[in-house]
Amino acid sequence: MPRTPDSIVTALLERNARVTAPRREIIDCISQVPRTFTAEDVCGELPHIGRATVYRTLKILQDADIICKVVMPGDEMAYSVSADLDHEPGAANIPPHHHHAVCTVCTAVRYFNAEAIERAIKALSLSVEGVMGEIIDHRIEVYDVCPRCVATDPE
Repeated sequence: MPRTPDSIVTALLERNARVTAPRREIIDCISQVPRTFTAEDVCGELPHIGRATVYRTLKILQDADIICKVVMPGDEMAYSVSADLDHEPGAANIPPHHHHAVCTVCTAVRYFNAEAIERAIKALSLSVEGVMGEIIDHRIEVYDVCPRCVATDPE
């Protein structure tokens, strides 16, 4: 389910992060964005809040797994608000680690996890043993045309 501003504030407070008035404005702003957004988008929407405050707040939200950083087509960095998980990570078949499918038409970001990818990462780690250290994390973005955009394509 989508996150609400109150659920984001609660998640931050649970992590002992301060929720100042500017941070609350940033939270309200990103909660209303239907798709991806950039730090510059937020700065443009909230010109009275300092750029450093915006970037710092986005970093705090990313570290708290409230937003995800996504590499868009053309290598532009954007953010997407993560789904609101009402349970502990790993519970109810919702993995704490996920990947992104980014629609090249509407920029919608969908989250997915695939065991085949996780197995391939483990196999990669074993196959290059001695060449590099232990793989501790990875990020995968897949670019596609989402089912909604495919359904509305006139062709």
